Amino acid sequence: MKKISVIIPAHNEEEYIRKTIEMLNKNTIPFEFIVVCDSCTDKTKEISTQYTSLAFDVDFMNVSKVRNFGFSKSSGEILVFLDADTIVSDNYLSEISKMSEIYDMGCAKSLSEGKTFLGRYVAWLNSFYGKENIGGNFFINKNLFQKLGGFNEEMKRGEDTDLGERARGLGTSYVYMENCFIIPSERRFRENGYLNMIIKSTIWGLFYKYFRNYYNKNIGNRFYENKSWNKK
Repeated sequence: MKKISVIIPAHNEEEYIRKTIEMLNKNTIPFEFIVVCDSCTDKTKEISTQYTSLAFDVDFMNVSKVRNFGFSKSSGEILVFLDADTIVSDNYLSEISKMSEIYDMGCAKSLSEGKTFLGRYVAWLNSFYGKENIGGNFFINKNLFQKLGGFNEEMKRGEDTDLGERARGLGTSYVYMENCFIIPSERRFRENGYLNMIIKSTIWGLFYKYFRNYYNKNIGNRFYENKSWNKK
């Protein structure tokens, strides 16, 4: 069995990180996990160190750099990138372990946290997107990640989609895993309004696709400054 490294970027996630880690620990296969606390001013690292010795403080204010730093501290052959406010099923890592023997990278279906109509719609959108492209929560073989040079550190948003696009350019294999799941937090949608966030995400997606330079320079930076850097 290949060793799995779970890399969790975090920015002031004291309200969510414990549940994320405890649900992750319900997976029964061996793994290591790394928490990279970027510019945290709360108890994120203090909580993380209760579960792992691989918790680090950095001051990058850049999620791409944070994820690359987490990789530099990992020792696994399979890399799993997991948002600090996302919980996973108890068979998530075992499914990744099996699928990584066949596929280079992949992600799991999303379920709704709140189970409201709009929450289910957001989860459906995430899953629909995940059938073809990686999101913030995915696995990738270490050798492929190294060949790609990791995340593009000039990008503070959309860096995961960019990584997936570059991977497909190399003719890699991709899997959408339906036998396990993730449940991303819907807090941004609750705080800013579901419809508002759905519309904004659609517009951001169009800018990403057709006006990449503007997207990287303006939308990504503004999103990070609003302390929402780890959610798309």
